Amino acid sequence: MNHPSRLIHCWPLFQAIALACTSTLSGAAPRPDDKPYRVIFNCDGQSVFANANGDVAAYVDNVFGPLVDTHVDALFWNDGAGGNTANYDSRVLERTGQRSGNVDVTLDRWLREGNDPPEIIVREGHRRGIDVFYSLRVNDIHDSFLPNEFASFKAQHPEWLLGIAKIKAPGDGHVLTPEVPSEVYSAEFLSSLNFAIPEVRDLKLRTIRDVAERYDFDGVELDLMRFPRLFRAFLEYRNSAVLTDFVRTVRQTLRERGTQRGRPFKLAVRVDENLVACRLDGFDVRTWVDEGLIDLLIVGDYAFPEGRDVRDFDRLTEDSPVQLYVCVAHPNKMIGGKTFLQGDSSSVLRGLAANYWHNGADGVYLFNWFPHTKPYQKALLHQVGDPLQLARVDKIFPADCSEYGPGLKRKGPSSPRYHNWLFATLPVALHAVQQRKSFTLIPVDVADRGDGDGARPAVRLWLELKNLVPGDQVVFQINGSPLTPSGPAGSDGLLTLPLMSQQLKVGRNQVGVRLVERGRNAAGPILLTAVEIHLDYP
Repeated sequence: MNHPSRLIHCWPLFQAIALACTSTLSGAAPRPDDKPYRVIFNCDGQSVFANANGDVAAYVDNVFGPLVDTHVDALFWNDGAGGNTANYDSRVLERTGQRSGNVDVTLDRWLREGNDPPEIIVREGHRRGIDVFYSLRVNDIHDSFLPNEFASFKAQHPEWLLGIAKIKAPGDGHVLTPEVPSEVYSAEFLSSLNFAIPEVRDLKLRTIRDVAERYDFDGVELDLMRFPRLFRAFLEYRNSAVLTDFVRTVRQTLRERGTQRGRPFKLAVRVDENLVACRLDGFDVRTWVDEGLIDLLIVGDYAFPEGRDVRDFDRLTEDSPVQLYVCVAHPNKMIGGKTFLQGDSSSVLRGLAANYWHNGADGVYLFNWFPHTKPYQKALLHQVGDPLQLARVDKIFPADCSEYGPGLKRKGPSSPRYHNWLFATLPVALHAVQQRKSFTLIPVDVADRGDGDGARPAVRLWLELKNLVPGDQVVFQINGSPLTPSGPAGSDGLLTLPLMSQQLKVGRNQVGVRLVERGRNAAGPILLTAVEIHLDYP
């Protein structure tokens, strides 16, 4: 099936009026099954619950207050427990804290009073015309350092885990310590479940069936990016048939439930940022699309896809009814050292969303956003779902920076997201080269170069270089054209290079960096740690 939204990203007046009508609390008209969501908002249920201080009305306001009259058409609700224990009235999973004797007393009271969180979320979402999915973190590993989330079944069946570990007493403050040191199975994901074991898959299936039978969700999300370590290292691809069988079984379960209730029960899956990483993790996305096993395909995590990756997924789904969404999450690295935990990152989030719309996404998916406590994120919910609104506002287009590499704590891909950032070009050490043409090339996707009608933005290239010393000579280029910095790098290693719009391409740009000569007092290599193209409108 062709996807009209990928051809013309606009919202006609009659659609806007209809959407405004469905946002009222008096009830909403059913949403057409084939109409893409502009924005899918993934809600971390633990944060909104904790910040409500035990008040149900405050909980509802924390979740839905920031979403009303925005571009959010679907809420993917996670209960905040990671899928191994439950922060709701599950018939399959034990309550969070049960093993450690620390069950949440507020949730106890809510359940006694008939306030089961998923019932609240579904009811209130539908009143506001928002579709609601249950988001299952398929293999979450926060329980490797959060004792309350470590379930009894893991303590009883250590053979189900990927890591070789010793379980410590809850009072020690940590759940697991490695028994056998390993570069592959670090302490971060000792608690990952091995999905080659039938009992593991059966437990997850029973959890999904319980949710589908008892709550009126519009669908289920299999969040494979929490976390994408489902099989023994280097055997993931060989086990792809096992995972596909699991997806088939989930699909069959939801179809049966949809038939019983007379309304489809959709299935969404979130996967790696490119098809190579998907294949290495055992995610046979092509088969899932070809067999019609999924309705929504969500791509990306903190490692964000390049434009060509989005287009690969677009081609994969273009002749199917599967809708394509791309994850907008705070980058692992931003100029000046800001991370998703610090500061206002509106410009970079707008830049990512603009790129994904430009490269063929049917909509965007927001992960680890907390607009109930971050006002700048609430404002963004009125922008990121409409490419036209993103066209003439400040944007930052970043190059991706991995969580491992030169200058970072992790020297290799030993994190829970083992196959993410395979093609990230940052951070990178600059070494002397023999040929003048041998530039280190950093790709930067740009959806808007600022040369349309109206006011023109200031366009600048920002770079961050570490370990600079007097005497260093480094040259720069953009798409083969030489560039001159506006001044020397500051003590923070930041360089700004002015650009003209004509020097940029709408699409993939190549920023070139080459070390000409190293200063005499250098103690280590120059590290290029961040590259960004900024559009700042007057």
